[in-house]
Amino acid sequence: MNNKNFSKKLLALSVFAASVGALPAFAQSGASAIEEVIVTGSFRDSLTNALNVKRTATAAVDSIVADDIASFPDNNLAEAMQRVPGVNIDRVGGEGKQISVRGLSADFTRVRVNGMETISTGVGNGGRAFDFNIFASELFSRIDVRKSQSAEVAEGSLGATVDLATGKPLDYDAFTFVTSFQGGYNDQSESVDPRGTALISFTNEPGTFGALFSVAYSEREVDQTGHNTGRWESNTNTGTNRWANSADLPSEVNNAFHPRFPRQLDRNIQIERTGLTGALQWKPSDRSLLTLDALYADIGNQTSEYTLTPISLARTGATGRVETTVNDYFYDADIKGLTYANLSGVDVRNEHFRQDWETKFQQFSLTFDHEFDDDFRMKAIVGTSESKYRMKSEVTAIFEAFNQDMSYDYRDNFKYGNVSYGFDVTDPSNYLVSELRDRPSATDNTYDTASIDLAHDFQAGAVDLTLKTGLSWKKFEFENVQHTRDRAVINQNNHTNLAINVPAGCGLTMADLSVGQNLGSVYQAGGSAPAFFRPDLNAVIDRYNLMDDPTCFPLTLNQGSDRSVTEESEGVFVQLDFSTELAGLPFRGDVGVRHVKTDQRSDGRVSGVRQEITRNYNDTLPSVNLVLEPVEDVLVRASWSEVMSRPSLGSLTPGGSVDLFNRGLSAGNPYLDPFRAKATDLSAEWYFAEESMVSLAWFKKDIESFPESIRTSLPWSDLRAMGYSDSLLASGPATVNDIFQYSTSINGNGGTLDGWELQYQQPFNFGPRWLHDFGIKANYTWIESKIDGGVDTNGNSITTRLNGQSKISWNATLWYENESGFSGRVSMTHRDGFQRQTTANAGTPGVDATDAVRVVDAAFSYRLNDNIKLSFDALNLTDEPETWLQSGYIDTIITSGRQYYAGIQYSF
Repeated sequence: MNNKNFSKKLLALSVFAASVGALPAFAQSGASAIEEVIVTGSFRDSLTNALNVKRTATAAVDSIVADDIASFPDNNLAEAMQRVPGVNIDRVGGEGKQISVRGLSADFTRVRVNGMETISTGVGNGGRAFDFNIFASELFSRIDVRKSQSAEVAEGSLGATVDLATGKPLDYDAFTFVTSFQGGYNDQSESVDPRGTALISFTNEPGTFGALFSVAYSEREVDQTGHNTGRWESNTNTGTNRWANSADLPSEVNNAFHPRFPRQLDRNIQIERTGLTGALQWKPSDRSLLTLDALYADIGNQTSEYTLTPISLARTGATGRVETTVNDYFYDADIKGLTYANLSGVDVRNEHFRQDWETKFQQFSLTFDHEFDDDFRMKAIVGTSESKYRMKSEVTAIFEAFNQDMSYDYRDNFKYGNVSYGFDVTDPSNYLVSELRDRPSATDNTYDTASIDLAHDFQAGAVDLTLKTGLSWKKFEFENVQHTRDRAVINQNNHTNLAINVPAGCGLTMADLSVGQNLGSVYQAGGSAPAFFRPDLNAVIDRYNLMDDPTCFPLTLNQGSDRSVTEESEGVFVQLDFSTELAGLPFRGDVGVRHVKTDQRSDGRVSGVRQEITRNYNDTLPSVNLVLEPVEDVLVRASWSEVMSRPSLGSLTPGGSVDLFNRGLSAGNPYLDPFRAKATDLSAEWYFAEESMVSLAWFKKDIESFPESIRTSLPWSDLRAMGYSDSLLASGPATVNDIFQYSTSINGNGGTLDGWELQYQQPFNFGPRWLHDFGIKANYTWIESKIDGGVDTNGNSITTRLNGQSKISWNATLWYENESGFSGRVSMTHRDGFQRQTTANAGTPGVDATDAVRVVDAAFSYRLNDNIKLSFDALNLTDEPETWLQSGYIDTIITSGRQYYAGIQYSF
């Protein structure tokens, strides 16, 4: 979307504001999607406020309120949310990025900011998942995680609807000013980084007008150290996918699994995050409230990765394993793998990979709450949001040493292994410049929203009733594009037959590809890995004019990534809320139905030809929520609904995307049906003491339709028969003789998900007096899922878990607060391992998975007086690694270090 269009939308908002301001003045009811919660500034009070939200809600809702976010030891919004029962987070680069709710991954969670649906995306996210790491947690005053559906809540969630609310001036005193500064330290990168926030709010004396502005800024540098196998793969012992001396090896060795490129993995990540919020509120009368919200976020990230890679072990073509000789080995019969091998004829790469990306997010929304009389009210919202992700450059410089000796050994340490080489890996003269790459890309997501809801209160006998109805319109636009400057500058037919692979007009010869000291420096890798000569990206770019030479390195469209989706939806709902008694017991709830029509347009390219597919579908979604209080302070809840979530964006393209270097082809299916399910929730909550609660919830989702991801190994000749042209392989290094991993999606048969959720919260108002300043908040979630995964190659049915679903997760926080101003809390969060993909890569049985993780965080503060508070936060105290597994084999393991923050806050 261009700036001109965005300006038009802002102009439309202004016209709407002027129109609403001209309406007659009526009373303001206060009815809104997010109820007002006043925060007194203590962690204990924030827990109590969140508990009150849960108790009074009709649907299943869990919340975090104010201080629970702003003062908890978290880098970003995602990490604040991991304290919510049933919420797990995925970490990327040592930070929380996305969430899953009750076993359903981020693609199935719908996010609203100030009542308006939106999306924010960063690197690696070309779908519907919301990247929470873009936002600083300090910008928000409240989070609601709605786990059951009501008709008045717009469709789109199979897992949960997350409501994020920024601060509002009329919720504060006449004048409020808060600012804080923290210095951060990471013990692995040994960097010291700043983090600052400020909020100022003003309300006039009559309380009819207010303005609020807040800002958050932070920098962070992280060094990650670990190991990567590039997945484990077995040879087929046919064609080029075999060892050079396969005829001399036992069959179990020829068929054994082995790492594709065992190597150390070092990263440096530099993050800069800025956030701004603004809110204006005007009450033209006691019955009307007009609120204008604005939110801006900007995250910049530069990630550098350094590796030394025996690339031949991953190649299935004529220059890969077929040229590699196994001199010695150890075969582990238990895992059917070569856990040790001494090899010759191996091509070895030293690589420097760097991503430089940025996401800018902005949202403007206008909300009008209005009460016509004591029984009739309305709420109208109009808004627009835009998330613009830009991969400004994704550059790789690869130096390669051909026909070398090396060995790997996982016998003593299966997680990290030991890799050694039979040549001097620090000597630049052993290398030639082999490949140069750049892959700039862009993803734009835009939401335009307008809705109006009406509510009428009345009575029927002893029953208090509210009839609600509303109309909504949404237009979502997704655009994605990527270009490449990829060039395999050396054409290799075998180890000794090397030729330059650039156009004649470039003036480059093989001699020009020799590596000298001016193109890099010796780098000491992390852990026990050897030092090696590392390319200097800037020097290589300048030497070969990578970015500015259209003859040698033309900027070419990646046809498979040139895709877009537009969805326009129109919804209408009717809902009846009631409050009465059932056999003399308090009884309340809501029953309703929502109908939505979705018009979808998707386009993409197949072998250079653009295809556009249009379709529409309708959903009628009934729901009911019931709350009974059988005894005082005990609530029994029951909810049932039909829910839907629209298909993944990456799966809707008619086109396909080819990965030349990893020999993969991903294709879309624009006719995928939405994810549809019937959801049931039952729970009992006992508010047994002040500020206390214990609850047990059971939930189930009968998933009627679930698009199924399939992946198989196919020769290029089969893909050519599907319509993919040989020209897609022109720039190499993949060839028409290679085997490709082909991935696509089809409409599957669904499955079931069910689980239990236990919560407990209590200040210790018992025992000796000193114990009364302590309290605990804990939860435990158990989930099981069974999804129809289609059939295997033998025609047998496959049943699998949902991707992203952990069986067990829990977190517990022990807190302390006293009257002298000291506060402290320690939190431990656990998440079981989960599968990332139904079918493992590279032909191994089982699944690609992430290992279990357990993180310990802590926060301490001391209030010197009414204005000044000191704080100290500690994150990831156990330096928990991120570990990816592939059918039990190690794929990647990496650590990010412990993070500490010391700071001061001033409030007035």
